Amino acid sequence: MGKIIMKEYITKLICSLIIIVGIFMSGCIAEENKIKDKENIDNVPNQKDLETTTPVMTQIPSSSSTSSSTSSTEEGVSTFKIGSWKIFSGDTTPKISIRFSTSETTTIDLIGPDGIPTDSVKYELIRKPSKMVGETTDLKLGEPLIIPQIGTYKLVATQNEKVVFTKEFDFKGPNIEVTRWEPHYKKNADGRLQIDYLNIFMRNNGDLPIYFKRITRLIVGGYRTTSTVGVKDIKIDPNTEIMIYSSEGAGIFDSTPPIENVSDEITMWIEDTSKKTHEFSTTIDPLKYLD
Repeated sequence: MGKIIMKEYITKLICSLIIIVGIFMSGCIAEENKIKDKENIDNVPNQKDLETTTPVMTQIPSSSSTSSSTSSTEEGVSTFKIGSWKIFSGDTTPKISIRFSTSETTTIDLIGPDGIPTDSVKYELIRKPSKMVGETTDLKLGEPLIIPQIGTYKLVATQNEKVVFTKEFDFKGPNIEVTRWEPHYKKNADGRLQIDYLNIFMRNNGDLPIYFKRITRLIVGGYRTTSTVGVKDIKIDPNTEIMIYSSEGAGIFDSTPPIENVSDEITMWIEDTSKKTHEFSTTIDPLKYLD
C-alpha cells in the first residue's frame, strides 16, 4: 500500500515539474518575440523617403530593346530601394550618386538616352543586409569634361540575373546665367575711369553639369581684353554658382569712357566643351564701382 502511495506521489511531482518548465519556456519565447518586434519597429525606414518597385522577372534590356518590362510578384525575391540621388561632377566627370538599400549582391546599370550603357557597378554585399537606405554608389553619365546627353536615363538593378528595380531620370540639360558682374574702377592720370579688375560670377540653374574651355571675347566699353584667362576646363554643377573669371591686375583694358560718360557695357562670349558659344551682356554705371 505504501509503495502505491509513493508511486502516485512521484508521478504527480513529475507532472508538476513538466508544467512548471512549460510555463517558463513560454515566458522566454514571449520575451524574445517582444525584443525582435522592438528591433523591427526601430529599423523600419521612412516609407516617404523610399522609392521601390515590385520585382520584375525579365533580363536586363539590351540597348536596342524597345519593349517595357512586365512587373510580377514572387515570394522570396529580394528588393532594392532608392532613398535619394543627385547629379555632380566627380573631378571633371559627370555622375549620378544614389543612396540605396539592398538585401543581396546587386549589379546596377545606367543606360543613356541613346540606349547605350554609360556605367555599371556591382555592389558586393559583405555585411548583414539593412532595411535602412544607407549604401551609396556613383555612376558616370558620360565622359570627363563632356556635357552629358539630354533626355531619359534608365537605372536597372539586377540580382541573380533577374531585374528587381528600374527607374528613369529625365534631364533637360544645363541652364546658365551670369548672376554678378563685379568691375572695380579707378581714375587714371588723364581723369578717365579705368577698370582695375573684374570678377564675373555664373550660375547653373539646370539639371546637368556644364564645362567651359575658354572666353572667346570679353569687351568693356568697346575694348577687348585677353581671352582664355582663368576659365580653362571650368565646371559648374546643377544649382551651383561660381566665379568663372577674375582679371589679374590693372591695365588689362586699354581705356574706358571719361568721367562724364557714366555708362559702360560689358559683353562676354564664352565657349563650352560642346563648342557652343554663350553670349552675356550688361550695362553698368562705373561711378557705382569706383574704388
